[in-house]
Amino acid sequence: MRDKECVNLYDMFHARRILHRTAYQHRVTKTVDTMFIDAFLYADKHVKYRGDDGKKYCLSDACDNMSAYTLLNDSVIHLILLAEGEHPDLLKAKQIVENVLTRKLYIYVGHTQPTANDISHEDLLHSLEKNIPKGSSLTLDKLDIQEVRLNYGMGSQNPIEHVRFYSKSAPNIAKVLRKEEVSAMLPQRYCKINQGIFYIVPKHGDAVLDDMRAYFHCQKLLCYTFL
Repeated sequence: MRDKECVNLYDMFHARRILHRTAYQHRVTKTVDTMFIDAFLYADKHVKYRGDDGKKYCLSDACDNMSAYTLLNDSVIHLILLAEGEHPDLLKAKQIVENVLTRKLYIYVGHTQPTANDISHEDLLHSLEKNIPKGSSLTLDKLDIQEVRLNYGMGSQNPIEHVRFYSKSAPNIAKVLRKEEVSAMLPQRYCKINQGIFYIVPKHGDAVLDDMRAYFHCQKLLCYTFL
């Protein structure tokens, strides 16, 4: 790339990060993602697609036959709602889809920002389980933890350091531009991780929700900083 385009490249990756923060990985988007995944898991064996071999494939097996797989599109949501049967899992799937359509979403409790990148999803689950008070109605199966990673496209690395630039005066020489050569207003870190916790039972005003919020904000789990 020409050296004068370096700032524009930083702006492009910055715009990418903003889109992930405000749209692609927004907490409402992640909540709806979680709800649809739950609905698909419950409906897995009850919604089927016929492959070119005449066999019917459930949702999780449709990828084994390309003819069946190509039928998997947004219509699966309506197929779940219209599916016949009284199986408890199918009824749960229908209820979740209806909740999404009527915006009765899983309730967002809060989020943490790790002080270190080596704290895993499993570490947080273990700490939550260990710190739930005895006798509490709170259980891990009522919680879903979503991890949001915001970066410039290469994790904690600066992607511009992997680009080579040439100048007008030396078009045949490619080199890496140091941040100091570009601007004094560039980011110091290129990755941020948030872990959000969603309360799975979609009941507004539930007393357990109040307990969960109080518990979540008073615990100092894994040296996290609560925001």
